[in-house]
Amino acid sequence: MLKYLLALALAVAVLTGCTAAPNLPPTDTITKVKPISAGVIAVSNKYTYRFYRDGAPQEYQRYSTFYQRFNKVASGVRVNFAVEQHEVVAEYLVVLDKRKLDAAQQTILTREYKATVLDSEHLGVLF
Repeated sequence: MLKYLLALALAVAVLTGCTAAPNLPPTDTITKVKPISAGVIAVSNKYTYRFYRDGAPQEYQRYSTFYQRFNKVASGVRVNFAVEQHEVVAEYLVVLDKRKLDAAQQTILTREYKATVLDSEHLGVLF
């Protein structure tokens, strides 16, 4: 389940883009995600969103490497969306349990992925 949530968060959160209509609902629940070459298509019960972004393949590769290294110690993902001048900006925070990390892993997370301390037991990596 966590693997699916992380993959879903990656597909939605890594990407930003424009929507065809400026009147977006204040909240929505994404039920399906389909990666495309320049972004992702996200589907809810009522709407379909297309997110496009230059550099999406590179960001996906960065996340893929991160996921291969740290998926077993990730305890969750928080996805935030914001609408700024008719653009939907999505970011996600991967939460990692520090008790499951050794010193070398914590160093990699801090140096390569700019992990930040969330509380005494968790680190967060923003994508």
